[in-house]
Amino acid sequence: MNELRRSTAIHEAGHAVVSYVVGRRMMHAVLFNDQYGEIMPLCSVCDTCLAYYSDNNASNNAHSKHIQDDLRCDMAIALAGEIAQRAICGNHNIDEGDFAKDRSLAKEKASAIHLWQDRICWRVKYSACQICSDYRDLMTRAVEEMVAPQHIKDSIQALAELLENRRDCERLKGSVIEEFLEKKGLMKGSGISSLPAGG
Repeated sequence: MNELRRSTAIHEAGHAVVSYVVGRRMMHAVLFNDQYGEIMPLCSVCDTCLAYYSDNNASNNAHSKHIQDDLRCDMAIALAGEIAQRAICGNHNIDEGDFAKDRSLAKEKASAIHLWQDRICWRVKYSACQICSDYRDLMTRAVEEMVAPQHIKDSIQALAELLENRRDCERLKGSVIEEFLEKKGLMKGSGISSLPAGG
């Protein structure tokens, strides 16, 4: 067994399972090699959405609130890879660089969520502030709790095995992942209510 490939597969499966549990659709999941992989969301918050969100306060605009909820989900998904990998594999085969990219993405999402409380960290291009750091810590704990149940860990490991046994760059379609996780007994969108509120 290639432990490095398994850790990478667990990492990507962690992203994918949390994506499913918070109700986000995926185009695919893939391992490019033993060390690198990705999940590709079907739709994520784009620059157009962020521009709309920055002009419309989520507290009194339904579409902006929907964008904020998507940001919360994106943040949880970004944190999930590291959390799943550490929970299931321990600290073996850790790639701090990969974790740093995910943490940076989570920080960017936290800053966007914080936009309507205080524009300071948003104006300086997703700079860290204490409110954003505290929110990221809350989200981290929420995702740790989401990943902790044995049936979630089992689902992550089963999906990781599917990824692990595919050839490099052979994509696993999002529809196949969703069907697989549904058969494992997971309910799509069942975890979104456990994410801490933003804004």
